[in-house]
Amino acid sequence: MLAPSTFRRSRLSWFRCSHCDAATYNAISRIILSREPPKVTVEYKCEYCDKLSTLRHPILMNLGLPFAIAACACPMLYKVLLLATSWSWLSTISAIGLIIAAGIAAELAISRLAKRFLRA
Repeated sequence: MLAPSTFRRSRLSWFRCSHCDAATYNAISRIILSREPPKVTVEYKCEYCDKLSTLRHPILMNLGLPFAIAACACPMLYKVLLLATSWSWLSTISAIGLIIAAGIAAELAISRLAKRFLRA
């Protein structure tokens, strides 16, 4: 029996292979933590050529970007909930859904433009 792979499929994670230039939002990746620099390495495996690529700035892309999007969305959500009244609960729920969807769309667009991959 083969040993189970440590790679996981990441939904809504942008990847462009540095070897064959194939691109997908359905990436296969794994995170490697170590005590010596670089402390965090993110490896992506291409479905087409089976070669490995590494993410250039993993801390910024996997922690910094989602935190920045959430930091912008939270004040908007707070303002919507603060202005909410009992008679407008449907519009409040739709506004919250719209803010969350816009945050996800912004994160996907920024990650597609900002993520750079190196050959492993």
